[in-house]
Amino acid sequence: MYNAEVLKTRIKLLCKERGVALKDVLAECDLSINVVSRINDVGGMYSFTLARFADYFDVSVDYLLGRTDKMEVNR
Repeated sequence: MYNAEVLKTRIKLLCKERGVALKDVLAECDLSINVVSRINDVGGMYSFTLARFADYFDVSVDYLLGRTDKMEVNR
C-alpha cells in the first residue's frame, strides 16, 4: 500500500543524512518541484520518479515506499 508520509519522511531523512537540499536532489535528477506535490496526491508518484530518487540515493524503491527497512538495492 502506498503511504505518502513514509515516502516523504524517507526522502527527507536521506537528504539530511547526505547533507543535500531537496531542491538540489530534484535538479540533479532532472525533476521539477511538482513531483513533491504528487507525493500527497492520491495517485502517488510516477514509477520513474521513484526510480530516480532511488537511484540518486542508491536505495531500493521498496525502501522509499516503506515496504522494507533495508536500504540495499537488489542487483
